[in-house]
Amino acid sequence: MVNTSLIVQPPERPLVRRQLLRRSLGLGALAGGAALASGCSLFPSSSKAKLPELPALAGNRLAIAWRAPHNGGGFGMTPAFAAGSIFSAGRDGVISRRDAASGRLLWSINAGVPLVTGVGSDGELVVVASRDGRLLAFDGQGKARWTHALTTEAASVPAVAVGVVVVRTSDNKTIGLDAESGRRRWIFSRQNAPVVVRQTHSVAIDGASTFVGLPGGRMVALSLQNGAVRWEAAVSNPRGATEIERINDVLGTPLISGRDICASSYQGRVSCFEVSSGRPQWSREWQAVGGVELDARNLYASDARGHVSCMSRASAGNPVWTQESLKGRELTGPMVLGGLVLVGDNTGLIHGMSSADGSLVGRLAGDGSAVVGSGVSTGELAVFQTSSGELLAISVR
Repeated sequence: MVNTSLIVQPPERPLVRRQLLRRSLGLGALAGGAALASGCSLFPSSSKAKLPELPALAGNRLAIAWRAPHNGGGFGMTPAFAAGSIFSAGRDGVISRRDAASGRLLWSINAGVPLVTGVGSDGELVVVASRDGRLLAFDGQGKARWTHALTTEAASVPAVAVGVVVVRTSDNKTIGLDAESGRRRWIFSRQNAPVVVRQTHSVAIDGASTFVGLPGGRMVALSLQNGAVRWEAAVSNPRGATEIERINDVLGTPLISGRDICASSYQGRVSCFEVSSGRPQWSREWQAVGGVELDARNLYASDARGHVSCMSRASAGNPVWTQESLKGRELTGPMVLGGLVLVGDNTGLIHGMSSADGSLVGRLAGDGSAVVGSGVSTGELAVFQTSSGELLAISVR
Protein backbone atom coordinates (compact mmCIF):
# COMPACT_ATOMS: atom_id res chain seq x y z
CA MET A 1 0.00 0.00 0.00
CA VAL A 2 1.15 3.56 -0.61
CA ASN A 3 0.25 6.44 1.64
CA THR A 4 -0.86 9.58 -0.14
CA SER A 5 1.42 11.83 1.91
CA LEU A 6 5.15 11.91 2.41
CA ILE A 7 6.18 11.81 6.05
CA VAL A 8 9.52 12.48 7.70
CA GLN A 9 10.99 9.31 9.10
CA PRO A 10 14.17 9.35 11.20
CA PRO A 11 17.04 7.13 10.08
CA GLU A 12 16.60 3.58 11.31
CA ARG A 13 20.29 2.68 11.41
CA PRO A 14 23.42 4.82 11.15
CA LEU A 15 25.09 1.99 9.19
CA VAL A 16 22.83 2.64 6.21
CA ARG A 17 22.47 6.40 6.52
CA ARG A 18 26.17 7.32 6.42
CA GLN A 19 25.72 7.93 2.72
CA LEU A 20 24.68 11.53 3.32
CA LEU A 21 23.47 12.20 -0.20
CA ARG A 22 21.36 9.08 -0.38
CA ARG A 23 17.72 9.48 0.59
CA SER A 24 15.10 6.81 0.76
CA LEU A 25 11.41 7.02 -0.08
CA GLY A 26 9.49 4.47 1.96
CA LEU A 27 6.63 2.73 0.20
CA GLY A 28 3.89 1.93 2.65
CA ALA A 29 3.20 -1.20 0.63
CA LEU A 30 3.46 -3.05 3.86
CA ALA A 31 1.62 -0.75 6.24
CA GLY A 32 4.03 2.14 6.64
CA GLY A 33 3.67 5.43 4.80
CA ALA A 34 5.90 6.89 2.14
CA ALA A 35 8.81 8.49 3.93
CA LEU A 36 11.90 10.56 3.27
CA ALA A 37 14.91 9.95 5.47
CA SER A 38 16.19 13.46 4.83
CA GLY A 39 15.06 15.52 7.79
CA CYS A 40 12.37 17.82 6.40
CA SER A 41 8.74 17.40 5.43
CA LEU A 42 7.83 17.83 1.79
CA PHE A 43 4.13 18.31 2.35
CA PRO A 44 2.05 19.53 5.29
CA SER A 45 0.17 16.81 7.12
CA SER A 46 -3.56 16.54 6.57
CA SER A 47 -6.35 14.47 8.04
CA LYS A 48 -7.08 11.26 6.22
CA ALA A 49 -9.95 11.46 3.76
CA LYS A 50 -13.00 9.37 4.51
CA LEU A 51 -13.02 6.20 2.47
CA PRO A 52 -15.90 5.65 0.04
CA GLU A 53 -18.48 3.09 1.08
CA LEU A 54 -17.82 -0.40 -0.19
CA PRO A 55 -20.50 -1.91 -2.43
CA ALA A 56 -22.66 -4.66 -0.99
CA LEU A 57 -21.83 -8.21 -2.04
CA ALA A 58 -24.39 -10.64 -3.39
CA GLY A 59 -22.44 -13.45 -1.73
CA ASN A 60 -19.01 -14.12 -0.27
CA ARG A 61 -16.67 -16.54 -2.01
CA LEU A 62 -13.94 -16.04 0.59
CA ALA A 63 -13.71 -17.99 3.85
CA ILE A 64 -11.18 -18.01 6.71
CA ALA A 65 -9.44 -21.40 6.87
CA TRP A 66 -7.40 -20.48 9.95
CA ARG A 67 -5.92 -17.49 11.70
CA ALA A 68 -3.01 -17.26 14.11
CA PRO A 69 -1.31 -14.50 16.11
CA HIS A 70 2.30 -13.58 15.51
CA ASN A 71 4.33 -11.19 17.62
CA GLY A 72 5.79 -8.04 16.13
CA GLY A 73 4.55 -7.68 12.57
CA GLY A 74 5.28 -4.56 10.57
CA PHE A 75 6.76 -3.28 7.32
CA GLY A 76 8.49 -6.02 5.35
CA MET A 77 7.07 -8.95 7.30
CA THR A 78 5.36 -11.17 4.75
CA PRO A 79 5.07 -14.95 5.07
CA ALA A 80 6.75 -17.60 2.93
CA PHE A 81 5.50 -21.03 1.81
CA ALA A 82 7.78 -24.04 1.41
CA ALA A 83 7.66 -27.78 2.11
CA GLY A 84 4.01 -27.68 3.19
CA SER A 85 4.68 -24.99 5.80
CA ILE A 86 4.12 -21.28 6.34
CA PHE A 87 7.18 -19.46 7.68
CA SER A 88 6.68 -16.04 9.26
CA ALA A 89 8.69 -13.48 11.20
CA GLY A 90 8.18 -10.31 13.21
CA ARG A 91 10.33 -7.24 13.69
CA ASP A 92 10.95 -8.27 17.31
CA GLY A 93 12.93 -11.32 16.11
CA VAL A 94 10.31 -14.08 16.50
CA ILE A 95 10.34 -16.66 13.68
CA SER A 96 7.66 -19.35 13.37
CA ARG A 97 6.82 -22.38 11.26
CA ARG A 98 3.22 -23.58 10.91
CA ASP A 99 1.49 -26.36 9.04
CA ALA A 100 0.10 -24.63 5.96
CA ALA A 101 -3.16 -26.58 5.84
CA SER A 102 -4.19 -26.22 9.50
CA GLY A 103 -2.12 -23.34 10.88
CA ARG A 104 -0.81 -25.63 13.66
CA LEU A 105 2.37 -24.23 15.20
CA LEU A 106 5.34 -26.52 14.54
CA TRP A 107 7.97 -24.37 16.21
CA SER A 108 8.76 -20.80 17.18
CA ILE A 109 12.15 -19.28 18.02
CA ASN A 110 13.53 -15.85 18.82
CA ALA A 111 16.52 -14.76 16.74
CA GLY A 112 17.57 -12.44 19.58
CA VAL A 113 17.82 -9.33 17.38
CA PRO A 114 15.30 -7.08 15.60
CA LEU A 115 14.58 -8.11 12.00
CA VAL A 116 13.99 -6.02 8.86
CA THR A 117 12.57 -8.59 6.44
CA GLY A 118 10.31 -11.57 6.39
CA VAL A 119 11.47 -15.13 5.85
CA GLY A 120 13.09 -16.73 2.83
CA SER A 121 12.99 -20.53 2.85
CA ASP A 122 13.15 -23.66 0.72
CA GLY A 123 11.86 -25.73 3.63
CA GLU A 124 15.31 -26.92 4.66
CA LEU A 125 16.94 -23.53 5.26
CA VAL A 126 15.21 -20.52 6.86
CA VAL A 127 16.87 -17.12 6.35
CA VAL A 128 16.02 -13.69 7.77
CA ALA A 129 17.81 -10.33 7.80
CA SER A 130 18.60 -8.46 11.00
CA ARG A 131 18.56 -4.73 11.56
CA ASP A 132 22.27 -4.76 12.35
CA GLY A 133 23.14 -5.86 8.81
CA ARG A 134 23.38 -9.65 9.05
CA LEU A 135 21.70 -12.63 7.46
CA LEU A 136 20.71 -15.28 10.00
CA ALA A 137 20.16 -18.84 8.79
CA PHE A 138 18.38 -21.69 10.61
CA ASP A 139 17.60 -25.24 9.60
CA GLY A 140 14.08 -26.54 8.99
CA GLN A 141 13.69 -27.25 12.73
CA GLY A 142 14.69 -23.74 13.79
CA LYS A 143 18.27 -24.51 14.87
CA ALA A 144 20.92 -21.90 14.08
CA ARG A 145 23.10 -22.72 11.07
CA TRP A 146 25.18 -19.67 10.16
CA THR A 147 25.33 -15.87 10.04
CA HIS A 148 26.72 -13.62 7.34
CA ALA A 149 27.60 -9.92 7.71
CA LEU A 150 26.27 -7.85 4.80
CA THR A 151 27.76 -4.63 3.48
CA THR A 152 24.65 -2.73 4.69
CA GLU A 153 21.09 -3.52 5.72
CA ALA A 154 19.12 -5.94 3.53
CA ALA A 155 16.68 -4.34 1.10
CA SER A 156 15.03 -7.59 0.01
CA VAL A 157 13.68 -10.74 1.57
CA PRO A 158 16.39 -13.42 1.16
CA ALA A 159 15.57 -15.88 -1.63
CA VAL A 160 16.60 -19.51 -1.09
CA ALA A 161 16.74 -22.08 -3.91
CA VAL A 162 19.04 -24.68 -5.50
CA GLY A 163 21.72 -24.31 -2.84
CA VAL A 164 22.02 -20.53 -3.08
CA VAL A 165 20.80 -17.61 -0.95
CA VAL A 166 20.38 -14.31 -2.83
CA VAL A 167 19.72 -10.93 -1.21
CA ARG A 168 19.89 -7.29 -2.35
CA THR A 169 21.26 -4.70 0.08
CA SER A 170 20.40 -1.04 0.56
CA ASP A 171 23.64 0.06 -1.14
CA ASN A 172 22.39 -1.65 -4.35
CA LYS A 173 24.51 -4.78 -4.16
CA THR A 174 23.09 -8.22 -4.95
CA ILE A 175 24.91 -10.99 -3.11
CA GLY A 176 24.87 -14.74 -3.69
CA LEU A 177 25.78 -17.01 -0.76
CA ASP A 178 26.36 -20.72 -0.46
CA ALA A 179 23.27 -22.07 1.34
CA GLU A 180 25.23 -24.74 3.20
CA SER A 181 27.99 -22.58 4.67
CA GLY A 182 26.85 -18.97 4.28
CA ARG A 183 30.07 -18.08 2.44
CA ARG A 184 29.82 -15.51 -0.30
CA ARG A 185 29.92 -16.89 -3.84
CA TRP A 186 29.60 -13.65 -5.75
CA ILE A 187 28.53 -10.02 -5.61
CA PHE A 188 26.90 -7.81 -8.25
CA SER A 189 27.00 -4.05 -7.68
CA ARG A 190 25.39 -0.99 -9.22
CA GLN A 191 25.54 2.68 -8.23
CA ASN A 192 22.44 3.70 -6.33
CA ALA A 193 20.05 6.38 -7.51
CA PRO A 194 20.04 9.57 -5.37
CA VAL A 195 16.48 8.88 -4.20
CA VAL A 196 15.07 5.36 -3.94
CA VAL A 197 11.83 3.74 -2.85
CA ARG A 198 12.15 2.02 0.48
CA GLN A 199 10.41 -1.32 0.11
CA THR A 200 10.92 -4.95 0.97
CA HIS A 201 10.61 -7.32 -1.95
CA SER A 202 12.54 -10.34 -3.20
CA VAL A 203 14.48 -11.55 -6.18
CA ALA A 204 13.21 -14.36 -8.41
CA ILE A 205 15.19 -17.58 -8.90
CA ASP A 206 14.49 -19.85 -11.85
CA GLY A 207 16.78 -22.60 -13.09
CA ALA A 208 20.34 -21.30 -13.21
CA SER A 209 19.43 -17.60 -13.04
CA THR A 210 18.24 -15.02 -10.55
CA PHE A 211 16.23 -11.99 -11.67
CA VAL A 212 16.65 -8.75 -9.75
CA GLY A 213 14.62 -5.54 -9.92
CA LEU A 214 16.77 -2.47 -9.24
CA PRO A 215 16.38 1.22 -8.41
CA GLY A 216 16.25 3.27 -11.58
CA GLY A 217 13.79 0.96 -13.32
CA ARG A 218 16.26 -1.73 -14.43
CA MET A 219 15.98 -5.50 -14.20
CA VAL A 220 18.92 -7.87 -14.54
CA ALA A 221 19.25 -11.61 -14.99
CA LEU A 222 22.32 -12.96 -13.16
CA SER A 223 23.98 -16.35 -13.20
CA LEU A 224 23.38 -18.19 -9.94
CA GLN A 225 26.79 -19.78 -10.30
CA ASN A 226 28.95 -16.64 -10.44
CA GLY A 227 26.72 -13.54 -10.61
CA ALA A 228 27.57 -12.77 -14.23
CA VAL A 229 25.02 -10.67 -16.11
CA ARG A 230 22.99 -12.77 -18.56
CA TRP A 231 20.88 -9.83 -19.73
CA GLU A 232 19.63 -6.43 -18.60
CA ALA A 233 16.48 -4.54 -19.56
CA ALA A 234 14.60 -1.36 -18.67
CA VAL A 235 11.21 -1.87 -17.01
CA SER A 236 10.86 1.91 -17.26
CA ASN A 237 13.03 4.98 -17.77
CA PRO A 238 13.17 7.96 -15.39
CA ARG A 239 11.22 11.07 -16.34
CA GLY A 240 10.71 14.50 -14.80
CA ALA A 241 12.77 17.47 -13.65
CA THR A 242 13.24 16.62 -9.96
CA GLU A 243 14.71 13.61 -8.17
CA ILE A 244 11.30 12.75 -6.73
CA GLU A 245 9.63 12.85 -10.17
CA ARG A 246 12.37 10.64 -11.61
CA ILE A 247 11.95 7.79 -9.11
CA ASN A 248 11.04 4.64 -11.06
CA ASP A 249 12.35 1.76 -8.95
CA VAL A 250 11.19 -1.75 -9.79
CA LEU A 251 8.60 -2.88 -7.22
CA GLY A 252 7.78 -6.26 -5.79
CA THR A 253 9.32 -9.48 -7.09
CA PRO A 254 9.72 -10.15 -10.82
CA LEU A 255 7.27 -12.91 -11.80
CA ILE A 256 7.91 -15.71 -14.28
CA SER A 257 5.16 -17.48 -16.20
CA GLY A 258 5.92 -19.62 -19.21
CA ARG A 259 8.37 -17.75 -21.42
CA ASP A 260 7.63 -14.35 -19.83
CA ILE A 261 9.02 -12.45 -16.89
CA CYS A 262 7.10 -9.34 -15.84
CA ALA A 263 7.62 -6.51 -13.37
CA SER A 264 6.27 -3.07 -12.48
CA SER A 265 7.96 0.18 -11.48
CA TYR A 266 7.05 3.09 -9.26
CA GLN A 267 5.64 6.03 -11.28
CA GLY A 268 6.52 4.06 -14.38
CA ARG A 269 5.34 1.02 -16.29
CA VAL A 270 4.32 -2.61 -16.27
CA SER A 271 6.66 -4.49 -18.61
CA CYS A 272 7.12 -8.10 -19.75
CA PHE A 273 10.22 -9.66 -21.27
CA GLU A 274 11.32 -12.97 -22.72
CA VAL A 275 12.79 -14.78 -19.74
CA SER A 276 15.68 -16.38 -21.66
CA SER A 277 16.94 -13.27 -23.46
CA GLY A 278 15.39 -10.17 -21.88
CA ARG A 279 13.83 -9.23 -25.21
CA PRO A 280 10.88 -6.85 -24.58
CA GLN A 281 7.44 -8.39 -25.11
CA TRP A 282 5.17 -5.48 -24.19
CA SER A 283 4.93 -2.51 -21.84
CA ARG A 284 2.16 -0.26 -20.46
CA GLU A 285 2.11 2.99 -18.51
CA TRP A 286 1.16 2.22 -14.90
CA GLN A 287 1.38 3.96 -11.51
CA ALA A 288 2.20 0.78 -9.62
CA VAL A 289 2.13 0.36 -5.85
CA GLY A 290 3.47 -3.18 -5.66
CA GLY A 291 4.42 -6.18 -7.72
CA VAL A 292 2.30 -7.70 -10.44
CA GLU A 293 0.51 -11.06 -10.55
CA LEU A 294 0.23 -13.42 -13.52
CA ASP A 295 -1.91 -16.30 -14.61
CA ALA A 296 -1.84 -18.16 -17.92
CA ARG A 297 -3.75 -15.43 -19.77
CA ASN A 298 -3.52 -12.14 -17.89
CA LEU A 299 -1.46 -9.79 -15.75
CA TYR A 300 -2.99 -8.09 -12.69
CA ALA A 301 -1.76 -4.92 -10.95
CA SER A 302 -2.87 -2.37 -8.33
CA ASP A 303 -2.26 1.35 -8.70
CA ALA A 304 -1.87 4.35 -6.40
CA ARG A 305 -5.55 5.33 -6.75
CA GLY A 306 -6.77 2.01 -5.37
CA HIS A 307 -7.75 0.60 -8.75
CA VAL A 308 -7.05 -3.03 -9.68
CA SER A 309 -6.67 -3.82 -13.37
CA CYS A 310 -6.39 -6.88 -15.56
CA MET A 311 -4.29 -6.73 -18.75
CA SER A 312 -4.18 -9.34 -21.48
CA ARG A 313 -0.78 -10.99 -21.93
CA ALA A 314 -1.75 -12.24 -25.38
CA SER A 315 -2.62 -8.77 -26.73
CA ALA A 316 0.33 -6.67 -25.51
CA GLY A 317 -1.23 -5.65 -22.20
CA ASN A 318 -4.55 -4.38 -23.56
CA PRO A 319 -6.96 -3.74 -20.67
CA VAL A 320 -9.54 -6.43 -19.90
CA TRP A 321 -11.19 -4.85 -16.85
CA THR A 322 -10.58 -2.36 -14.04
CA GLN A 323 -12.15 -2.48 -10.56
CA GLU A 324 -12.48 1.06 -9.13
CA SER A 325 -14.54 0.42 -5.96
CA LEU A 326 -11.49 0.21 -3.66
CA LYS A 327 -10.37 3.81 -4.19
CA GLY A 328 -8.16 5.28 -1.47
CA ARG A 329 -7.61 1.99 0.37
CA GLU A 330 -3.83 1.77 -0.17
CA LEU A 331 -3.93 -1.68 -1.68
CA THR A 332 -1.33 -4.39 -1.70
CA GLY A 333 -0.22 -5.96 -4.91
CA PRO A 334 -2.66 -8.63 -6.13
CA MET A 335 -2.48 -12.42 -5.97
CA VAL A 336 -4.54 -15.05 -7.79
CA LEU A 337 -6.21 -18.03 -6.14
CA GLY A 338 -9.07 -20.22 -7.33
CA GLY A 339 -10.12 -17.93 -10.16
CA LEU A 340 -10.16 -14.85 -7.90
CA VAL A 341 -7.83 -11.87 -7.61
CA LEU A 342 -7.13 -10.98 -3.98
CA VAL A 343 -5.81 -7.71 -2.52
CA GLY A 344 -5.44 -6.44 1.03
CA ASP A 345 -5.97 -2.87 2.22
CA ASN A 346 -4.93 -0.47 4.98
CA THR A 347 -8.00 -1.24 7.11
CA GLY A 348 -7.21 -4.95 7.33
CA LEU A 349 -9.75 -6.13 4.75
CA ILE A 350 -9.08 -8.75 2.08
CA HIS A 351 -11.06 -8.20 -1.13
CA GLY A 352 -11.79 -10.85 -3.76
CA MET A 353 -12.54 -10.08 -7.41
CA SER A 354 -13.49 -12.38 -10.26
CA SER A 355 -10.49 -12.82 -12.54
CA ALA A 356 -12.92 -12.94 -15.50
CA ASP A 357 -14.59 -9.54 -15.12
CA GLY A 358 -13.25 -7.88 -11.94
CA SER A 359 -16.55 -7.95 -10.07
CA LEU A 360 -16.26 -7.96 -6.28
CA VAL A 361 -17.25 -11.41 -5.00
CA GLY A 362 -15.70 -11.63 -1.54
CA ARG A 363 -14.56 -9.68 1.51
CA LEU A 364 -13.01 -10.69 4.84
CA ALA A 365 -11.73 -8.77 7.85
CA GLY A 366 -8.47 -9.43 9.63
CA ASP A 367 -7.46 -7.98 12.99
CA GLY A 368 -8.12 -4.38 11.89
CA SER A 369 -4.50 -3.49 11.17
CA ALA A 370 -3.19 -2.99 7.64
CA VAL A 371 -2.40 -5.98 5.46
CA VAL A 372 1.35 -5.84 4.90
CA GLY A 373 1.96 -7.56 1.59
CA SER A 374 0.57 -9.47 -1.35
CA GLY A 375 0.40 -12.69 0.63
CA VAL A 376 1.56 -16.13 -0.41
CA SER A 377 -0.32 -18.98 -2.08
CA THR A 378 -0.09 -22.58 -0.94
CA GLY A 379 -2.11 -23.73 -3.93
CA GLU A 380 -5.18 -24.27 -1.75
CA LEU A 381 -4.98 -21.20 0.50
CA ALA A 382 -3.84 -17.58 0.40
CA VAL A 383 -1.97 -16.52 3.55
CA PHE A 384 -1.62 -12.84 4.49
CA GLN A 385 0.11 -11.12 7.40
CA THR A 386 -1.10 -7.89 9.01
CA SER A 387 0.99 -5.07 10.42
CA SER A 388 0.13 -6.31 13.92
CA GLY A 389 1.46 -9.73 12.96
CA GLU A 390 -1.69 -11.83 12.59
CA LEU A 391 -1.59 -14.57 9.96
CA LEU A 392 -4.81 -15.00 8.01
CA ALA A 393 -5.30 -18.06 5.77
CA ILE A 394 -8.09 -17.72 3.22
CA SER A 395 -9.81 -20.29 1.05
CA VAL A 396 -11.96 -19.73 -2.04
CA ARG A 397 -15.36 -21.40 -2.26
